[in-house]
Amino acid sequence: LKPNETGCIIDEQCKRACESTYCENVHRPSRCLCDKGSHFLFNKCWKKCPEFAYSEPQVDTNGFSQCILKTDQRTAIMYMRRNRRQLRSAFC
Repeated sequence: LKPNETGCIIDEQCKRACESTYCENVHRPSRCLCDKGSHFLFNKCWKKCPEFAYSEPQVDTNGFSQCILKTDQRTAIMYMRRNRRQLRSAFC
């Protein structure tokens, strides 16, 4: 289940992705949001956007904050795998 793609109903669906997420179901479609100060990327909440994404997160009118990739998804995932230890503290 990817709540941001399919919509969420309860907070527990979002907690699977990250402990600091909650289900925002006031707007339609409902989706998982990160706590204030964190940004969504790859179903995780990042304290700051990683090197393979733009440093400034994009925030929409509903308060959804997300990091935008500046590289392709495959390269970003490979970077995450190679730098797993260094990135561990960057997201929950």
